[in-house]
Amino acid sequence: TQFSTGGPASYSINNKFHLGFMPGLVYFPMNNVAVHAGISLADLSYSNVGVLIEEDNELYVIVSGTINGVEIMQLQTFLTKSAVTQDNKPIVIAKRLKDTSFVSNAIERTKALIGKPFDFAFLPNNNAIYGSELVYESYLDNNNNPLFASHQMFFRDSTGNTSERWISYFKSYNLDVPIGEYGTNPNDMANDTILEEVYRFFYYPQVYPGNTFRRADQRSL
Repeated sequence: TQFSTGGPASYSINNKFHLGFMPGLVYFPMNNVAVHAGISLADLSYSNVGVLIEEDNELYVIVSGTINGVEIMQLQTFLTKSAVTQDNKPIVIAKRLKDTSFVSNAIERTKALIGKPFDFAFLPNNNAIYGSELVYESYLDNNNNPLFASHQMFFRDSTGNTSERWISYFKSYNLDVPIGEYGTNPNDMANDTILEEVYRFFYYPQVYPGNTFRRADQRSL
């Protein structure tokens, strides 16, 4: 399988070390309805977070999803779950900690969470893990404090009111909207200053303004 390097060339996943792949990379995929690619990179909305690991010289991603909870999957499988550009490039960005001294322990913590159920309540300390919570709980400093910031969650829509979509979502689980609880999300995490971007699997949209993004399930596999 070939993916874009941000220019006319392409690469095979097998050439991982040449391209700077290293365990502990944090991946941010986009997976929502189609949007026009005339927007800037900062406007992209990321839906999940995955952690890259290596086992037996193969690359895998640990991720938490609504169906299987925290699971491990091949990198190629993970990439096919993201939205893609019109020319079938996964809209996924790879970032890593600027200070990599915490990565080894973070990977072990991430592995220990495999098998945990998905956290549909988006609450802390309930033995379930949602997407960005996987990274938040795993990436700790030497005093076991989270490296990533958490923020109060308000689940607001563009009018500033609690979103009807979220009200309906939590009602389906017989839960109140956890307004004011602290949590994380992929977009805030992707913009955290402790990370630096090291790779992306798609062209800059502003370089190819004719492109449009579309969902992964619309691509030809």
